[in-house]
Formats: sequence, structure tokens, C-alpha cells
Amino acid sequence: MDKYYYLITSLCLLKFGEKPLISKQDFLSQAEKWLSPDDFAVLFAADINNFTADEKDTPVLRQWKAFEYSIRKELSLFRTA
Repeated sequence: MDKYYYLITSLCLLKFGEKPLISKQDFLSQAEKWLSPDDFAVLFAADINNFTADEKDTPVLRQWKAFEYSIRKELSLFRTA
């Protein structure tokens, strides 16, 4: 588990409106070094633009997708008003 903490703390700071200092591919290559194959597969499959739940998703990923969907729905209703 300590490898996971190291991975997260070694990431650069992300800020809204600014270009990330690390690309998605660079992040994934770093993550692959530190995560177990199963955990890396879950991370690799996670996509912020895909919030439709799938039966293959882990329970955590399904919860995140449901949360993401509810936020997008609320924003849509707010913008419509």
C-alpha cells in the first residue's frame, strides 16, 4: 500500500485552467510501475468521459460513475434554467 501513497504524492499539482505538467500517458506509465496489475487495469479503464456504468466495473468505479452522472445531470438542469 505504501507504493500507492508514493505514486499519489509524487504527482504534480493540477490546477483548473492550466495545462497539466504531465500527460495522461506519462501518468499511466508511472502508475503501471507502482500499482498491481489488477489495480492498474481498473485505473486504465477509468475514463472521465465515460460515465455509463458497466457490469465489468468495480463497485468503486460504479459509484464514481453514478456520482459523475448525477453532477452532469444537475449541471444540465441548472444550465437549462
